Amino acid sequence: MHLLNKLPLSNTERKICIASNPAACTTAESTQSDAGVFIAFKRAVGFLVKPTVRTGWASLVNQGVVSLNNFFTGVIIGRSCSKDEFGLYMLGFSVVLIAIDFQTSLVSTPYMVYSPHLKELPDP
Repeated sequence: MHLLNKLPLSNTERKICIASNPAACTTAESTQSDAGVFIAFKRAVGFLVKPTVRTGWASLVNQGVVSLNNFFTGVIIGRSCSKDEFGLYMLGFSVVLIAIDFQTSLVSTPYMVYSPHLKELPDP
């Protein structure tokens, strides 16, 4: 009997283990450390597929894409324009960011905070 049968794993988890590393899972020489690594990997992957974590990863990737886009736009404009033109671009970009920040703080955040409570109010 090999180590895989001694572990508290379901048949699906055994199949995943055999598919991911057949040598470590099917031989009698498998060690407890191999099983520990597999269980830790299984827990980590299980954590990453939860709906809240998937949403968090999507937000993180989205933020990364937007930040890289802004950075490369600044690099391209900085390389193709003079210092004065690049300064005007950065000034305009700063004004846009400040306007977005005002909109977020004055409209979006209060709406997100108070909109769930609006459902609880009776209709007039």
